[in-house]
Amino acid sequence: MFHNHKRTVYLLLSAILCLLMVFTGCRETGREQRLQRFFYDDDGMLVLEGQRTFMIGSYHLPKSATPYAELQNNGFNLVRLPANTRALDMAEKHGLWGWLGTGYINTAAQDSSRILGLIDSLKSHKALLIWEIADEPAFTWNAPELRIAPEKMYETWQLIKSTDPLHLVYTNHGPVNLVSTLQKYNRSTDII
Repeated sequence: MFHNHKRTVYLLLSAILCLLMVFTGCRETGREQRLQRFFYDDDGMLVLEGQRTFMIGSYHLPKSATPYAELQNNGFNLVRLPANTRALDMAEKHGLWGWLGTGYINTAAQDSSRILGLIDSLKSHKALLIWEIADEPAFTWNAPELRIAPEKMYETWQLIKSTDPLHLVYTNHGPVNLVSTLQKYNRSTDII
């Protein structure tokens, strides 16, 4: 069981993640999106299988004997998972949605093949909710350079959408860059 302070930290981080997820503005919603299993509504709220849903997510599985049950019992409904069927199966068993990292295209042919293979193998899993290309792509510790160029993120977003147009792509930004810098990544994400 979470200690009270650990639970508070997890809930606080989850609330921040959820607030970031509902303030979108990156893509227009349209009639065709409303026919999908999940999309975001006009006000930025995620709609999952017809229900407006406030996401409470965790970047990590708890270090315990029953991490999925622990998240479920503490009110979480989204967790970042290793990109494999077993992890998604466990999430589904416990009523959790999964988000998976894809990585980004760095050397086009090699990375594109890897990303396409990953997406093709997991895109039909019922527990998969969102893809994440890279965490905090604009942030580089103690340096002004962007860690990942916005163009590389967009190229990867296009690749993901070419093989899986139904799942949303999520980007998390650290609260350390200028808004004008972060806006350069808007076209490479569906939700922030």
